[in-house]
Amino acid sequence: MKSGRKLLSIMAWGVLVAVYVLMVGIFAAYGSHNLNADDSSEMVYAAQMNEEGSLHTENWLYSTELRVVSPVQLYQLGLKIFPDNWSAARAFAQALSMLGIAACVLLFARILGLGMHAPLLATAFLLPFSFDYMYIMLFGCHYAVHLMISLIVLCLVMRFGGRTVRHAGASLTLLVFLGLWSGLSGLRMLTML
Repeated sequence: MKSGRKLLSIMAWGVLVAVYVLMVGIFAAYGSHNLNADDSSEMVYAAQMNEEGSLHTENWLYSTELRVVSPVQLYQLGLKIFPDNWSAARAFAQALSMLGIAACVLLFARILGLGMHAPLLATAFLLPFSFDYMYIMLFGCHYAVHLMISLIVLCLVMRFGGRTVRHAGASLTLLVFLGLWSGLSGLRMLTML
């Protein structure tokens, strides 16, 4: 019976890896054909911040929000690695974003005690179960960082549990920091909770 559970666990991890590779491959092959004004402006913003050598700039304004939590830093990293190929930079950022989502879901599932079902839950989060989810979470990365922060916050709250403030100092400090940081994004963060 133990070998059967081990085999199922290996298969669950295999499915997660296969779906991740498939989704990254699809985006790498077709992502440059799915570009709109929002995606383009994020890339231009990332390129500008790379030129300035900063993680934030005063030379870029959004009309409705303060962009503190965003995938732009992932695009910046992608543009540093692929400075002459924006499609590759975007695909790299998307791959990192999906990896981050999977890691946060795995942590969340572990805290919930889901055991060998954790990779299957992470797989579900990597699948485009609706067009909107595919666009804003997986391929556009627009809300991916917000989802990751929400999952980490939930993990910290669940871990805090019955511990006293004295014994949960680091978790509480991280929880407060993430709450303040994500709160700077305004209503966008509330959509993830």
